[in-house]
Amino acid sequence: MINERKRPLPQEFLGVEDDVIEDLEESYKELESLRRQNKKKKLRYPSSRDVYEAVKEAVRSISPELNPADFPDVVRDILKSRGFYTGLVSDKRIWRAYRILVAKKSIPDILGVLG
Repeated sequence: MINERKRPLPQEFLGVEDDVIEDLEESYKELESLRRQNKKKKLRYPSSRDVYEAVKEAVRSISPELNPADFPDVVRDILKSRGFYTGLVSDKRIWRAYRILVAKKSIPDILGVLG
């Protein structure tokens, strides 16, 4: 059993039974596995396509009485619910997507901001 190990045993383990060493190694592997599971998962940054899809969904779900100043927050909430990091998604990026989608006639100008 000792010959199968990849690294030599430290001096402290030379008189210890093999099954005790195996138990310690198993415990160490379980601990490493738990540490990997507890790490926070990084959220992805939304692509332009993701922002466009969120803008389309926001336009379908909002009422015409919504204040246009609140529209970017609605889009960010949709992106966040889809598992994206929205900390760096600017209002300008959201309004640019809105303007492009209205110009392509993919969505109506329900907020009346493009006149």
